Amino acid sequence: MSPVWSEPFTVHTYEVDAGGRASIQSLCAFLQEAAGRNAEALGVTVPQLMEHGLTWVLSRLLVRMHHYPRWWEKLVIETWPSGFRRLFALREWRIFGRDELLGAATSAWLMVQVESRRPIRPDSHGDWARGVHPERAIPLTLEKLPEWEQAGPGGDALRGHEAHRGEFTVRYRDLDMNGHANNISYLDWLLEVLPLGFREGHAIGELELN
Repeated sequence: MSPVWSEPFTVHTYEVDAGGRASIQSLCAFLQEAAGRNAEALGVTVPQLMEHGLTWVLSRLLVRMHHYPRWWEKLVIETWPSGFRRLFALREWRIFGRDELLGAATSAWLMVQVESRRPIRPDSHGDWARGVHPERAIPLTLEKLPEWEQAGPGGDALRGHEAHRGEFTVRYRDLDMNGHANNISYLDWLLEVLPLGFREGHAIGELELN
C-alpha cells in the first residue's frame, strides 16, 4: 500500500458558499474525511483506538489555499502521516483539481487515553512503519499560537482593524465521536463573527487553528 492516500471528492450544492465556490469549512471537512479513510487503512481510526481506551484529538491545523473549486468540480485529496514530533503525530494534505494544486495543509494530533485524558506517544501504538511518509506538504513546525497582545507583526496588522466578538452555544450537532466540539464548528464560529461585507470581499488564503 502506498503511504500517500488518495481520496476523490465532488463539490456538492450544500458545500458551496454564496459565491458558488467550496467553502473553507467544506474543504476542511474533506481533509478530515480523507484522513479518516487513511487512518482506517492503518488501523488507527477513533473507533479502532477506542477499543484500546485511546482516541485522537486534533491539536493544530494550518491550511493554505491558492484557488477554491466551484460547484460540481471534482477534487482529489492526498494525505499521509509524515512523522512524529514530541507527543504529536503529524499529518499532511494536498488538494488537487484538474491536475492543479489548489491548496495544502499540515496538522498535529494527540493520541489521548480516554479515561485519564492524558496524551501518550502515538508511535507507541500501532504499526507505523508502513504508513509514515516523511515528506511535508507545508514544511513548518506548528507551535502554540500567541495571545492577541503578543502576536507580533501579524498582530500589529490585525490591531489596525476593528476586532469582532461573538458568543456561541455548543449544540449536539457540533459534537464529534469524542464528545468534543468538532474543529469544523470552531471554524464556523470564527467566520460567523466576521461582518458579511468583509466576507463577501475576501477569501481565506491561510488559516491556522489551535
